[in-house]
Amino acid sequence: IGMNLAQSFFAGFILTLSSTAIILKNLKDTSKLDTPYGLKMTGILLFQDAALIPFLILLPTILNFEGTFSFSIISNILISLGGIILLLVLSRVLLPKLFNLILEYRLPELFMVSVFVLIFGIAFAAYGLGASLAMGAFIAGVAISDTDHAHHVNTELIPSRHLFNSIFFISIGMFINLNFFATNIFQIILFTSVLIILKGIIIFSIFYFSKHSLSEGIITSFGLAHIGEFSFILLKLSEDSNLFSEFYYQLFLSSAVLSMFLIPLINNAGERIANISKFKKNISEKDESNLTLKNHTIIAGFGINGQSISRTLKLIGIPFNIIEANPVTVKKYKNLGYPIYYGELDRKENLISMGINEAALLVIAISDIDATKRSIKIAKSINNKVKIVVRANYFTQVETMYSLGADLVLSQDLETSLTFLFHILKFYNLPDHITRVQTNILRKEHY
Repeated sequence: IGMNLAQSFFAGFILTLSSTAIILKNLKDTSKLDTPYGLKMTGILLFQDAALIPFLILLPTILNFEGTFSFSIISNILISLGGIILLLVLSRVLLPKLFNLILEYRLPELFMVSVFVLIFGIAFAAYGLGASLAMGAFIAGVAISDTDHAHHVNTELIPSRHLFNSIFFISIGMFINLNFFATNIFQIILFTSVLIILKGIIIFSIFYFSKHSLSEGIITSFGLAHIGEFSFILLKLSEDSNLFSEFYYQLFLSSAVLSMFLIPLINNAGERIANISKFKKNISEKDESNLTLKNHTIIAGFGINGQSISRTLKLIGIPFNIIEANPVTVKKYKNLGYPIYYGELDRKENLISMGINEAALLVIAISDIDATKRSIKIAKSINNKVKIVVRANYFTQVETMYSLGADLVLSQDLETSLTFLFHILKFYNLPDHITRVQTNILRKEHY
């Protein structure tokens, strides 16, 4: 499309980034942050954010790049990098002393004003050394985080966070040219659609060739196919430097906004497609031939809970098998002699292969709440007599699990609080039977 190397590199970075804020909030709100695909999405998003740091350092060089490297370009990069490191070191040395001095006056307003002055001061100092303002703001955050007052600063800034978020998105709306949007609506929709499809295909291909499950690849590729909020910052920097024509600037900006509006729809579509039976990982025929147990325990998920349960059952001599969706975990523990098989629990064929018809107990120790619900329904539909023990992430999920057919639901947050209470009472040298009685009373009240 006629872009030079600097424009192409910049455009590629803008379109590659996904929204850390929106996706992490969505994963947290839906209790999917600790799921296998939730952890992978989080890792990718954090890596993208980390990649932004060297990009911001190199930004002035990229904007002024004319096609060839020279000694002056390399020297400018080194000078900027050295200046930023010097600024960071000085900030980390001086900030703790400055904060202590300010706090001696015991004026909360003075502390807040000082924090804002420091942030803007460090940002403009970095800008004067050749870095971008965004990079300067990042340096300010790193410097403050290393002080003993980081928690205090964070607490004071939380009420302002929503205000700045509002200002940020209001400013994005002000940048959009409505006449351009109306005139080029079909081009914007086409460009956004092609972008989402291409990003999705690339992410899915990485998952596929890395031998992850198809369902994880589908959910992750759909979830990260949009354009993120950091792209708006880069777009503004490109506008200030006249890097793109007005057409491409507005096209990228409009597509970014449209893709972010579509995040809920894209995520829901990805989860629906991933839940289609044929995209679930089947237990192989070779593994299936080894599953001939009766009155055994099926353990779903081989994290800390699954490992502890299997170790104890093995010592006692109770037969069990394990189904796990992480191929790396399966390979590791299969080599150690564990009866572990790779597959998705919430598929009827896999439960049958694991011997659900003859099983005495099904232990579901996975963090994906939706997969847990589906697994309970499927297991009970095949064998209504099997006992099901389930881990719930939050106490609010307990009643739902029981209504679906679970025989015992253990709430992760409640059990943790009861363990805390048990050990706190032990600090006061109370007899074991009293501490157990007290924790059991609370357990019965909640369950």
